[in-house]
Amino acid sequence: MSPNTRAAAALLIDADNLSAEVAEKAIADLLRRGFVLSVLRAYGSPETLSGARDVLQKHAARVVVNQGKGTTDAALVVDAMDLLHSGALPPTVAIGSSDGDFAPLAVRLRESGRQVLC
Repeated sequence: MSPNTRAAAALLIDADNLSAEVAEKAIADLLRRGFVLSVLRAYGSPETLSGARDVLQKHAARVVVNQGKGTTDAALVVDAMDLLHSGALPPTVAIGSSDGDFAPLAVRLRESGRQVLC
């Protein structure tokens, strides 16, 4: 890798459990570490995504609106696995959430050879 090439990373945000302020800090931290966010997605209810609109628009995040109570986690996991199996998931994956619901996903991604940041 040349000095001008930055490593790709994905950031998958559970917007139902992560405030816009913390999401902004997570994005800034990954950029500070030298990553380029080739995948940036936020999952949540219309209300929580609306509250994070400025941050998500600023960083051109893809927004995935949940389909009712309790579906945000499932949408994030299904999307992550689709990205993995299609070959579109970069070597580093950050999961932004304030709970441990994604521990099985983190283990599975690590088993696939990905570096996982939580």
